[in-house]
Amino acid sequence: MAYKNLKNGIFILTVSYCVTGMAETLLRSQVDGTLVSEAGESIAVSANAPVPLEPATAYSFESTGNVPVYIVPQSPKTSEIKISPVPVKNWPSLATQEKIDTSLNELMESILEIQELLKSGNRELASNKLDSLIKIYPSVSYLGFLRASILVLSGRNGEAVKELEASIAKHPQNKRAVDLLRKIKSR
Repeated sequence: MAYKNLKNGIFILTVSYCVTGMAETLLRSQVDGTLVSEAGESIAVSANAPVPLEPATAYSFESTGNVPVYIVPQSPKTSEIKISPVPVKNWPSLATQEKIDTSLNELMESILEIQELLKSGNRELASNKLDSLIKIYPSVSYLGFLRASILVLSGRNGEAVKELEASIAKHPQNKRAVDLLRKIKSR
């Protein structure tokens, strides 16, 4: 049995399950919560009370104020699974929070530097810095908007449209990208 931390803030608990002819697998949680099967069936779970699990069925365990736990059956060995969900207030860990803060600060400082370069008319250097930033943060759709803005300033509207469409496909709620695309297409 092992916990695995996913990037989206959910734990996966890989466990064993029982097959026909073997003892049933029981779940015990240290907190009250709800166990939800793959089929969407909900089972109320009282703290420390045993709850039988169906063989070969994955479950999610949810409890107020705690990070959800996903239970994935793997092999017919475990007869009891004990879980102790992590409180949301303790999630993510301090080390993770520090890494997120550092990354966000670096990203924002770089974006501000690119914007200053654009204000001073140095589009080429701004574009080069942006290319480097996109390599580090390829999933940040705002950077696509920023690249499209540089392309518009350089008179390369056709390329800007393609960049904006790709950026909007990743993040349709990016109002600035949608507005800029609308303005370019209306010219």
